[in-house]
Amino acid sequence: MQKPKMTFGKIFLLLTVVTGLCGLWAYWMWKSEPVYWQERREYLQQTTPAQRMAIAESIEQRLLNKLNLASGSAHQAQGTGGGMQIMTAGDSPPGVQRAGDPQATEQDIFLTTDEMNAWMDQRLTDWAGNQGIRIPPFVESPMLAVEGENLVIAFKVVKPPIRQIMSIVCEVVIDSGQATTRVMSVRGGRLKLPGVQAASSVLQNSQSESKFAQTAAKIKEAFDGKSFDPVLKLSNQKIQLVAFKLKKDGAMLTVKPQTKKK
Repeated sequence: MQKPKMTFGKIFLLLTVVTGLCGLWAYWMWKSEPVYWQERREYLQQTTPAQRMAIAESIEQRLLNKLNLASGSAHQAQGTGGGMQIMTAGDSPPGVQRAGDPQATEQDIFLTTDEMNAWMDQRLTDWAGNQGIRIPPFVESPMLAVEGENLVIAFKVVKPPIRQIMSIVCEVVIDSGQATTRVMSVRGGRLKLPGVQAASSVLQNSQSESKFAQTAAKIKEAFDGKSFDPVLKLSNQKIQLVAFKLKKDGAMLTVKPQTKKK
């Protein structure tokens, strides 16, 4: 018995169905909330702005007190009911000096993802303004998450009619005061966006001076790796990040007061 032949019409129909199903899957992934975004929403529902502000203030005071940059006792947030860690067992005791730099005291400070996101919720906008950093008005609800050895920066783009959750997965390396960050991937919702790096390279190589080409150059630089000065300014004090290590539920920061260069 002769097998039925696959006609051009049947092949076209099959490809159309497959393409449609892939498109539906991609759209569903694009509009789906990542797990870390859902966890952040639950965290915001379980806490009040006042509680998050207390945590944010506690983080800043811990930094200043540990480095002997501020006097007085650390302000500690009271129980929040969300299992959040205020004074962390991973913090090093005051005055610990590390070998190799006897002139500066280095301190280990552990921050949970909940603590970091409480600070971002309450303090990021004001802090960025004081640093001369402008957060675009269409970027809302920025947050951090940890994925293995990578840091995820997520936010919502709100520019009607667009309302979309975007995530940038980064590798952040800070060692001995040298810092580099490299974008590993970009996601819309839960959908990994392919070809972002390749497209930026094509646009940059077009020799165009348009805003698109300039933006493409910045995107390519982010994927290739960008060095930066790991110095934070807090309450008119400069704090240098010496090391940065991601953990399952947060990050360990090694910090010290910035010493003046001779």
